[in-house]
Amino acid sequence: MMGGASSVRQYKVDPDSPPAISVGMFDLLVTDRSCPESVLKCAAALELPAVSPEWLIQSLIVGEQLAYDSQPQYRHDYTPPP
Repeated sequence: MMGGASSVRQYKVDPDSPPAISVGMFDLLVTDRSCPESVLKCAAALELPAVSPEWLIQSLIVGEQLAYDSQPQYRHDYTPPP
């Protein structure tokens, strides 16, 4: 597939249980500011980058995986200036 993705999984957060993200299950986390802190901590512990949907969209547009930190808009917690 484009950009080297072989599969996509949607992770459902259960508010009553800690996140169960296994090593090797995911390559990155596409999320926004609403992502629970517990999921972000788990992803950070597994060294998974957390990126915004904007990163995914731009990677699809250009046909290649962009650097996760090449634009501030690619941060999962990005807020545009007022």
